[in-house]
Amino acid sequence: MQDLQRRFGTLPGASLPAFVEDSWLRCLDSHHILPDCRRRPTILTQSELHMAVDREEDLIRAALPEIDRLFHHLVQDDYLVSLAAPDGVKLVFRCAPAMLEDLGAAGVAPGSIWTEETEGTNGIGTGLKLGRALSIVGGQHFHVSLKALTCTVAPIRGAEGRVEGMVNISSHQIETPRTASLLRGLAERSAQRIEAQLFRRRQRGQRLVTLSRQADFADPATMAMLALDDLGRVVAATSTAAMLLGQAYPPLAGGWIDQILAPGSLMRADDLPPGAVTDGAGGIFARWEVPGHARPPTARPPAPPRMIAAPSPDPRHSQIMARARRLIDAGQPLVICGESGVGKTHFARAVSGAVQQDARRVVLLNGAGDPGQNIATVQSLTGAQDFTLILDQVEELPGPVQQALLALLEDDAALAPQGIALMTVAAQPLLQLVAAGTLRADLAHRLAGTTLELPPLRSAPALGQIIAAVFHREAEALSRDDLELAPDVLTLLVNHHWPGNLRELTKALRHAVVLAETQVTACDLPDDLLAQSHGHDLRARSQQESARIEAALRHNRGNVAETARYLGMSRATLYRKIKVPRPPKG
Repeated sequence: MQDLQRRFGTLPGASLPAFVEDSWLRCLDSHHILPDCRRRPTILTQSELHMAVDREEDLIRAALPEIDRLFHHLVQDDYLVSLAAPDGVKLVFRCAPAMLEDLGAAGVAPGSIWTEETEGTNGIGTGLKLGRALSIVGGQHFHVSLKALTCTVAPIRGAEGRVEGMVNISSHQIETPRTASLLRGLAERSAQRIEAQLFRRRQRGQRLVTLSRQADFADPATMAMLALDDLGRVVAATSTAAMLLGQAYPPLAGGWIDQILAPGSLMRADDLPPGAVTDGAGGIFARWEVPGHARPPTARPPAPPRMIAAPSPDPRHSQIMARARRLIDAGQPLVICGESGVGKTHFARAVSGAVQQDARRVVLLNGAGDPGQNIATVQSLTGAQDFTLILDQVEELPGPVQQALLALLEDDAALAPQGIALMTVAAQPLLQLVAAGTLRADLAHRLAGTTLELPPLRSAPALGQIIAAVFHREAEALSRDDLELAPDVLTLLVNHHWPGNLRELTKALRHAVVLAETQVTACDLPDDLLAQSHGHDLRARSQQESARIEAALRHNRGNVAETARYLGMSRATLYRKIKVPRPPKG
């Protein structure tokens, strides 16, 4: 070990903690990696990350408010806060924009995979290996390219103490032992709060008992939770329950609540109002929750969770996203256009998820919403700083709301210095809306910036992969992970022209997943989709193209010029393919 430390400049004169030394030995003897090997970190593609996010939906929804709270607490000190899955994938990623370049150079990015087997000793990977909270400081990292980082993690536990994820706090500097210890405490408390929320989500419908040594139940990090069946037996417990009660974990599961708490507690529970608190044994307070009743509000209600914007299944969106992030970070307004159903609003939410790394508040204003409420929202932003405003369905904005927006955005040159990011979602270019009389010209001038057009689904070069990603997402969401997509069905879907884009694809696959038995067959698809492929043997390449062209012509009411634009080909090519004589010139 000392030879390795001297050779790679790692903590000269200092000994490694025992758990780090053990990890280094595993890296050499079991993982067969060297500290100075050429390292290219593994980062999931957009579609792979999308599926990973869907698989861990419960974890992300439980964790997101706490990850945001922790990030806002640490953002001024240049810390990254992230959430990792049990396989080491970074699912949620929050950091200041100024840190992105340095972190990216070390492979720290959304979708990056951190296991000890591939990346050597690192916070997430070694924390997962040991199942404990820890800090890897500077040169304690096995790989020399990571020795400028400090990584602190704490596990989030689920059923039977299994690690369900990791809270991660990282910085691009070497922290002192005292600071690392403080960060570890923060990460552990955040992990315990997330564990409580995850437990609550997964035990919906059960009677819950929350245990605490404080009667006010103010901090979830100091509490434990039990779920009971109708007879009063414990069916599940958080990992903190054993520590609080002084009992071995997981044997709490299966025990009787009246043997765990003061005798008689169970008998009184049915008569207690929701949220009632009883004094249990050993100075432990118990709060009872009955299924169907909301948890009583605390003195200070939690902030609403931020929008979750999972990656788009269309990999082309990631390229546009990279441009959007650079533009919005520079204060450039964005106008997001595209056909109906391509995911414009979803894309804007995803961009807002990126810019909220700099602690901006995100406000979504829907033009089709209640005008009075929209005006009140706009007026509440007057004089505010550091917020992202997303205008959705801008073509539906009534005149009074446009006037309020004009007042808010009056000095468009001052928007960027005030930390105001602006995104407009529109079905058509803004100038067309002005020409149609649905948008004020002076407001359009202030909304205008860089226009980003999301491509239609039918033009995707890897349409089959996108369809497969959406199918797996819908199957998992409906707990039908065992389903498969028959090859002939995939062929049919790839050759559909998808006028409704991702929205239509999602609804069609959801329809099929609900109806399918063990495999999705053609008869499980919506009737209108099947009708468009009727009479074609899609196994033949020529028939595939013919089916798509015929469907597109029907969609455009036989207009050849519109169909050619729709399919992205010249009119001459389309005439040749459909074997129809071109109209004479002149």
